[in-house]
Amino acid sequence: MQRGAEAVENLGVATHLRTTMKKLLMTLIVIAAGIVGLALVFTDIGPGRTGMARGVVGAVFFLLVGGLLGWLASSGKPMRWAGATAWGMILLGIVGAWISATDPASGDWGLALTFLLGPLVCALIGGWLGGRLHRAAT
Repeated sequence: MQRGAEAVENLGVATHLRTTMKKLLMTLIVIAAGIVGLALVFTDIGPGRTGMARGVVGAVFFLLVGGLLGWLASSGKPMRWAGATAWGMILLGIVGAWISATDPASGDWGLALTFLLGPLVCALIGGWLGGRLHRAAT
């Protein structure tokens, strides 16, 4: 009887360790995605590239990263994890909104709202799709 109880206890420890490692991996992905998102704004992606090309690359990036986190967190809160990937762009959008509100001549509300909502919406759509795909596959 003792061996059965040990096996159940070991299974519980292994499950807890697996969940902890999965959350750590997702946290690292969120941090990296925020940094890469900011890098996409402030670096040139090639000669002759326009703002539209940057927007498309950023949208695809946040859609894919949101999908990955939606897949990983499908049993938990995939939309929260996916939305968290846009933290860097949201901070940039808040700064842009602040500048637009305090100095209208220097600010651009359209750009600030694009930075606030664009990556967040893409990441949330990706998270929703990733969660749905994971549930469909299992």
